[in-house]
Amino acid sequence: MKSFYILLISLISFHVSAQGNWEKKSSIPGVARHHPVTFALNGKGYVATGLASPSFLLQDFFEYDPTTDTWTQKTSFPGTARSFAYGVTHNGKAYLGFGLGTGNQRLNDFWEYDPATDQWTQLSDCGCTGRRHPAMVATDNGKIFVGMGDDLNGDQNDWWEYDIATNTWTQKGSLPGPRRHHPYYFGIGSDTYVGFGHSGLNIYNDFYRYNSVSETWTQMRDFPGEARVAGAQFNYDAYGYIISGEGADHQNLDSGEFFRYDPRLDSWFEQEVHPGPGRWATGTFVIDDMVYLVAGEDDRSIMLNDMWAYDLKRTTVIAGSDENLSSDEEIKAYPNPVSNTLYLNIQSTYTYSVNGFDGKTIMTGEADQLNKRIDMTELNAGIYLLQLSSEEGVSKTIKVFKK
Repeated sequence: MKSFYILLISLISFHVSAQGNWEKKSSIPGVARHHPVTFALNGKGYVATGLASPSFLLQDFFEYDPTTDTWTQKTSFPGTARSFAYGVTHNGKAYLGFGLGTGNQRLNDFWEYDPATDQWTQLSDCGCTGRRHPAMVATDNGKIFVGMGDDLNGDQNDWWEYDIATNTWTQKGSLPGPRRHHPYYFGIGSDTYVGFGHSGLNIYNDFYRYNSVSETWTQMRDFPGEARVAGAQFNYDAYGYIISGEGADHQNLDSGEFFRYDPRLDSWFEQEVHPGPGRWATGTFVIDDMVYLVAGEDDRSIMLNDMWAYDLKRTTVIAGSDENLSSDEEIKAYPNPVSNTLYLNIQSTYTYSVNGFDGKTIMTGEADQLNKRIDMTELNAGIYLLQLSSEEGVSKTIKVFKK
């Protein structure tokens, strides 16, 4: 397990912790799985369905009580056993659907769960084709949006709106980007955000906003780090978050990378990585100020049933965070600390130098929109100063921690 470095602003130094501010919680009592459906309702967390080894589709359903750190088995999901499905919540109820059933069946059914009665109710099927791992987002105006994913004809980029009040589906304008499945997504207010994912060998880092009021798409800035697929996501306190998954090489990320998205700035900020390497097809739910990361598959293709919790109100500061932003172009470097490749969030051409604390220049180069990375694999562990300068006179110095 890799260690994680935490920046101490007052000392400009760092220390190593086995798990940082992440706290281990009770594991799911059922079998280990990936692609769990996860959500929170009324102060409780829930995990349903998923895929267990060897390719066993699940219908089980568990409730987590954070006050006692205990799990209780609930009424099993009554629909077809499935994986690659998703769920969201709105106004005290949960909604679950889609995914892969037995015999390679692509599903388009939709269900409502009421925690007050522990009962499931089948709703109207989507008018779309059945599909695996689409995006599914609930907005605060009583709508649920589903799109992308792969059906029997391949990847899609269509977009459908479910109206909770009328139990009806309506097709909306498609995502303006490439077709894809396994994207990251979340809702903030009446807007939905979706991007990343992959199609064939293409793995993306593009990002889009859908305004559910004007019914329009807007392309946002590309994610400044490595393209990725098949992690988890959630929203909290007017921010969106993505965590873990596979990188541009379609292998688990080296660490449990964790980023916060600020819609006001259209910018990403690195958070404290979760313990262990990146997980494929993990799940999250948020209770009060805590996010819980559960299940998934590790870099050895071993399915997991453990759970970790992180307090989102903690003020762990990582270099390049929004506390240091100016009104000028936002220049950031990810991940920091870095093991191998350092990615730059830049919008124009910069010359750079990587310097030791003794002032000695170790490497120089140029970075632009087409080449926004610096290979630091051969550098020794330690603290370096990255100096960036543009032809327009913009300059910035970033402290970079090499693991």
